[in-house]
Amino acid sequence: MKSMRLGLGVALLVSLGVLAPRMLAQPRVVQPKAGPPQVAHYDATPGAGVAALVKQLDAKSPTVRKGAEAKIASCARNYLGKQAKPADKALFKKFNQAERLLLAKLTNVQWSRAVGRSMPPMHSAQLTFVPSEILRGPADKAKKPIQAGYTHRGNRPAFAKGVEILVCLKKTRGRIQVESITPADKKTIEAARIAAALPVGYQFTPKGDAPHIRRAGKGVTLTVKQAEPKVRIKWTNPDGDGEYDLTVTNTNKTPVTVEALRVDPDDKKILWNDSVKIVCQDKACTLPPSGEAAEKTKPLRLKPGQSVTGKVNAFAMRGGQIKWPRGGYRIEFRFAVGELAATESFYYRSKHHDAIRKQAQQNKK
Repeated sequence: MKSMRLGLGVALLVSLGVLAPRMLAQPRVVQPKAGPPQVAHYDATPGAGVAALVKQLDAKSPTVRKGAEAKIASCARNYLGKQAKPADKALFKKFNQAERLLLAKLTNVQWSRAVGRSMPPMHSAQLTFVPSEILRGPADKAKKPIQAGYTHRGNRPAFAKGVEILVCLKKTRGRIQVESITPADKKTIEAARIAAALPVGYQFTPKGDAPHIRRAGKGVTLTVKQAEPKVRIKWTNPDGDGEYDLTVTNTNKTPVTVEALRVDPDDKKILWNDSVKIVCQDKACTLPPSGEAAEKTKPLRLKPGQSVTGKVNAFAMRGGQIKWPRGGYRIEFRFAVGELAATESFYYRSKHHDAIRKQAQQNKK
């Protein structure tokens, strides 16, 4: 009887025009929630994907390189474009700004008995990773285990051993440290490969155009060393006064063109400020440009084993609202040439360094 009454009631509503017949004929469809952006897959060769495409960025053929650049930029748009979700942008940015990025498995966790007296408490551990793929950082064909320090505020996290994860590492003050650990699935791995292949701090122009992908290339290394200050003051400037010497080396047995390191076509002078970015407090900053139009500059050509060294001033960086320490505290600078990066920890003493930094800022062009 109930079903009969229900049927008569529905028929009455239809006859009165309250319900349209098509509403009865079609079931209610619940639209699925939007998932992560779909990465464009480009098969450079049968069965190959983003990993093969990344390798083509260092191809000898300019045609192959340009084709790979266009496709990589198209892939990056899924994570950096206007339609990308904030969470996806943040993840891509983290991978892109990493000094070292590994696809690895965690094999050992050794917690320290000492606990930092803070609220919540600070725990530290030594983690051992076996890399299956080095997306960014020093190449190691043997893929030897890597040990890195890890700190965590709060309850100790439970790590799953033997499961592939994406690990961001940095080396500062002589120690390798874990910056982040991210679960690895197919889409996240592809995002990491794309982000690591791009120059550090890569982003689209305000108009949405993709800038040139200027990489250092395979077999090229970057080292950073603090420049000696004019006056060394005990307990005040143990790390100098903001200047650093950057050295780019070709470790290959053949000459290499370093697209990321630009040269003035007239006097052949290396334009270090035009070529270097500094990541500080998660912000990718630039240095005062030389004034030479970017499209007129040329890439540097290095002979086998050749090195070049130049000086940059971290205090002159611009493009980020940096919170400089008050009193005396440490701040980190991550110097980048293309996809190469090196991190330096700097002791900033405001009473001493504020005036020096303001002077460096005034010297901007």
